[in-house]
Amino acid sequence: MDSVLAGLKWQICLVYLDDIVVFSPSFDQHLKDVRSVLSRLRDAQLSANLKKCRFASQEISFLGYIISPDGLKTDPAKIRAVSDFPVTTNVEMLRSFLGLAGYYRSFISRFSAISAPLNTLLKRDTVWTWNDEHQSAYDTLKSALLSAPVLRSPDFGRPFELHTDGACTAGIGVMLCQRDPANNRVYAVAFASRSLAPNERNYGVSEVEALAIVWGIKKFAHYLTGTKFTVVTDHQALQFFNSLRQIFKTLRNKNILWNITIK
Repeated sequence: MDSVLAGLKWQICLVYLDDIVVFSPSFDQHLKDVRSVLSRLRDAQLSANLKKCRFASQEISFLGYIISPDGLKTDPAKIRAVSDFPVTTNVEMLRSFLGLAGYYRSFISRFSAISAPLNTLLKRDTVWTWNDEHQSAYDTLKSALLSAPVLRSPDFGRPFELHTDGACTAGIGVMLCQRDPANNRVYAVAFASRSLAPNERNYGVSEVEALAIVWGIKKFAHYLTGTKFTVVTDHQALQFFNSLRQIFKTLRNKNILWNITIK
């Protein structure tokens, strides 16, 4: 399918296996774009199942997400599978649950920290003992998924903010966001998080907070590269650095930093 729609992908359509989404800025343009895609299919002697087609839709379900003018939402059908998941009684069930929940980790602030107690049960040679801490993490994760926010589509004409947080025990959490021009309120574009690697658990508090900044910039580099953006952290010690370069230099001196270029 990639070769059939070569030159149209990412310009007027997206493709995943045999699923095609055509996107357009206006209805008139949409008619032209749909015609272009159908013409390519016809030339390749392929056809679309009319019963499975939807045309000129403001909202669609695609790959487990609901895409609309408001942004990106979780698919209620997928979330229902998580909320209705039976009581977890073994490693296989827990791994399945975390797999379902993890699909939407970009919607959940500090997903890694919330799921950390559950992940400990997946480690090799760990005896299965489900306690109150595990149940609390399990319930919190379900609740977070049921109340997941709408992730707004990024506006590349407006500046980004990267909100970061790092903790020696909870790991790293970042939020890529922008401000609504109508009320200056912050809205989320995406969340990301991870636990600390074994060697990173020996870092000091300031080093972990700085690491969160570096990791967040790399994680969302496809949004931030070539743009001016603001890093927001609540760690007061970092305010004494005059720039990100100083933070990165400090980490590099401690053999913490990966290759990264900031201008």
